[in-house]
Amino acid sequence: FVAFAAGPWQTRTRTVGGRTITMWVRASRAREADADLDHPVDGAGGGSLIEMNARAIRWMEQYTGRAYPFQKYEFLLAPAFPFGGMEHPGAVFYNEESFIFREPPTRNQLLGREATVYHEVSHQWFGDFTTMRWFDDLWLKEGFATYIAAVMQSQLSPASNSWRTFFLRNKPVAYATDATRGTTPVWQTLGNLDQAKSNYGAIVYNKAPGILKQLNFLVGDAAFRAGLQSYLASHAYGNATWRDLLGAIGSAAHQDLDAWGDAYVLRAGMPIITQRVTPEREGWRLELTQQPAQALSGQTTWPIRTRVLIADSAGAERIVPVTFSGTTTTRHFQGTLPRLVFANAGDNAYALVRMDSASTRTVLTSLDAFVDPLQQAMLWSTLWDEVRDARLAPAAFVDAALKALPGERDDQLAPWIVGRTARAVDAYGCRDESRLRVQAESVFAAGAGDSTRSYSIRKAQLDALIAIGRSDMVLA
Repeated sequence: FVAFAAGPWQTRTRTVGGRTITMWVRASRAREADADLDHPVDGAGGGSLIEMNARAIRWMEQYTGRAYPFQKYEFLLAPAFPFGGMEHPGAVFYNEESFIFREPPTRNQLLGREATVYHEVSHQWFGDFTTMRWFDDLWLKEGFATYIAAVMQSQLSPASNSWRTFFLRNKPVAYATDATRGTTPVWQTLGNLDQAKSNYGAIVYNKAPGILKQLNFLVGDAAFRAGLQSYLASHAYGNATWRDLLGAIGSAAHQDLDAWGDAYVLRAGMPIITQRVTPEREGWRLELTQQPAQALSGQTTWPIRTRVLIADSAGAERIVPVTFSGTTTTRHFQGTLPRLVFANAGDNAYALVRMDSASTRTVLTSLDAFVDPLQQAMLWSTLWDEVRDARLAPAAFVDAALKALPGERDDQLAPWIVGRTARAVDAYGCRDESRLRVQAESVFAAGAGDSTRSYSIRKAQLDALIAIGRSDMVLA
């Protein structure tokens, strides 16, 4: 009602690939809407809004093996809309402020807009065509749409580094909630519709996509996709539960997923993987131990399949697959002690990683040696987890960040580092606060004024400078 009361409206209609798509936008903002314009950002986040929705529909039809399930597709840019989007069948609402920018958009804004389109379009299948039986299974649509949107974005916009975006937007938020005593299971009993409001949060929106990535990695892409197609076919225009989903994927993979579901769906909390590296007579030993972040999870283990990154002193890297069958998993290696070990390469496991002391030192002093965009983001995030858990001095994180920022040109990772650095200075600095604040002001001011940097990086550093600035120079 609020949206339509804000009229009058204009429509833009195009036929893309034989399908008619209509965009509704307020007349007062029609010229600003990217109906047919491009904002190219290294091949990611650009294109007209109509084409963006059209290519998402085409991809979903191919991925699910099922034609678009409704008679029309229209979308509306809604003002004063309280959500990023809403997936009404055949008539998607998007938040106008997230789709029409009043100043030049950052890369994160463009990637976020694209991910929102992919999320809401995927809901036409996961949420509208097949709907959860009750709100206790809200994750069957919300978590699913976020995960499938990342799969879609990785294929349609390869330059977007979508799995890094997926990690940065979901895992830190999920971990920060799931590692506390206030966490809940992904599935929880809800007695009535009013209680359903409590199910909207980080566990459903951010943890659920993370455990789906672990499930996909566990069974493989082919079995995961075949299971989803079977799930949709069995519950066409109907309702389903999470056990229906796991049953379909398990049948396709020829695996019993009951234990996996009990651990990740019904059980509150999350595992922490602790690394221990020990020299041996002819090499070294790696022990990976999992434990619950909180006692509320109980003492049983989670089934975990992961990949371990090992970097030696010469800079050579290798990946070792590891599957947990119990609390501790041990591997023996030849050669000298590694420079770095990281027990979740590729972000396939849903678990916090606590690095060994040698690996932490390597990350603090030589993180730029690791060029993979996702791996860099995960290592920075792991350092931040150590700060938050009071295992790493905030000053050590800030010193490493301020050293890295002048050379960091990635316009998605740099703003993330800037945000955590400002938080550490402003909230965690303690006795080092004065020194850290002065140094951060200097780095942020230089970054904000450097015209050779992208708009995204300059804006992030200017925003941070305004947030933490206390010196006469900054205030003036």
